[in-house]
Amino acid sequence: MDEAEKLECFMEFTQLQDVETCTELLRSHDWNVEAAVNTYLGMGDDAHQQRAGQDGPSRGEEQNPLAEPVPPRPDAAHRGQARRVVEFAGVELPEYLAIPIAILRLMTSVLGFGLGMMGGIFRALLPTRVQRQAMGTVQAIAQRGPPEDPLVSAQEFLETFEETYGTVHPPFLVTSYRDALKASADQFKFLVVYLHNPNSRDTAMFCRETLCSQPVVDFITDNMFFWAGDVRTRTANQLATTLRAYTFPYTGILVQYNSRTTLLDNFQGPVSSEQLLNRLGQVLMDQGPILVAARAEVEERAFNRQLREEQDREYEEALAADRAREEARVAEARRAEEERRAAEEAAAAEERARAEEERRAAEAAWSERCHA
Repeated sequence: MDEAEKLECFMEFTQLQDVETCTELLRSHDWNVEAAVNTYLGMGDDAHQQRAGQDGPSRGEEQNPLAEPVPPRPDAAHRGQARRVVEFAGVELPEYLAIPIAILRLMTSVLGFGLGMMGGIFRALLPTRVQRQAMGTVQAIAQRGPPEDPLVSAQEFLETFEETYGTVHPPFLVTSYRDALKASADQFKFLVVYLHNPNSRDTAMFCRETLCSQPVVDFITDNMFFWAGDVRTRTANQLATTLRAYTFPYTGILVQYNSRTTLLDNFQGPVSSEQLLNRLGQVLMDQGPILVAARAEVEERAFNRQLREEQDREYEEALAADRAREEARVAEARRAEEERRAAEEAAAAEERARAEEERRAAEAAWSERCHA
């Protein structure tokens, strides 16, 4: 992938429109797309180290609470299980393979490396028992061909999801991830992103007992936007790489504020409906007032803009009325002047005719006297 393609990929994920800003950020990371995206999302190693063990932002971060994401916080019940695994191609692997797997995802879904190189990397990093299954997924992704239609993918996933789990679920935004993020920003809503891996052993239970539970459905419907994608599709696979989704099912809470996208919280692996509701509610309580204030600010600007437009319109209408009155006055004066001139010309013509008649009468009288 050349630099132009990397730039396009970076802008696709971050939603940034400033080409110069994106270019500088990529250059600062030696055109490493994953590193640049992680820095933009606030998920770099330094950020993780600074946030280790912290529940809230530092004083320096309080000026913009949306600037840094909240690190994953596994609940006590799941910490006790000590499931230190990641997933790739539907297979659970040791956690120490998380970074190599992230690199593999980036290569297949973003950088488009050849399958020959992929085979060598798989043989070096992955256990033999999973190479066959993993390579099948890699080949399906790498040979996908033309870019998929995100609307078609979203609709197909919704239909498949409802066939399996029913119609009681959070309202899917049947659109691309980019458009879903924009819609949430336009409406000042948080975006819940669900990345679905049908090969994960925890997916079915999570969907039935957590994601499709009525309290979760009601809460997301009332307060947030919801977008979901199957990680076997290109868009969802790229997003999984960007968000560092190592274990599935994956749920993330994102927000776009001031043209910046931030991951606020996320779940890697299954959680109960109560745990999900608690975390969603915590995000809404901590970050919601900022979106409320942002909405109020935008609405105030819109009101002031509308007020100025109305004042400008009234002023223009008054000017137009003044111009119309002036034009009417000028037209009336011109008409009066023309009438005056016409009357004067008529009087002059009448006077000339009368004088001519008198002259002729005098000549006639003189002629008669001469002949007499």
